[in-house]
Amino acid sequence: MSQQKPIISIITPVYNSEQFLGQCLQSLFAQTIAQQIEYIFIDDASTDGSPIMLNNAAKQHGNLNIKVLINTTNQGSAATRNSGIRLAQGKYLMFVDSDDWIEHDMAETLLHAATSN
Repeated sequence: MSQQKPIISIITPVYNSEQFLGQCLQSLFAQTIAQQIEYIFIDDASTDGSPIMLNNAAKQHGNLNIKVLINTTNQGSAATRNSGIRLAQGKYLMFVDSDDWIEHDMAETLLHAATSN
């Protein structure tokens, strides 16, 4: 079964965010249009449990379009975001930092605003 091209790519750079990452992931995967989203997580050589959390989340949510990349050396925020942009296949891009969380309808609300104006 082929997967439909995502409408939105959410790019989340991660660096030593283990303390906050669980809440971030929960808010991202609870989006009302989660099936239309491509989730791109790029761990920038974290030294905590962030990479393990990301890989576990990808396995646990196998029904979603989740990509996890792990940098072996720290590239910095800008380079990490640019890597996400290069991988993104969605028509629209969104960034969410790994220590943030979003409302369950944020992606849908932004998509509606982008397509109706």
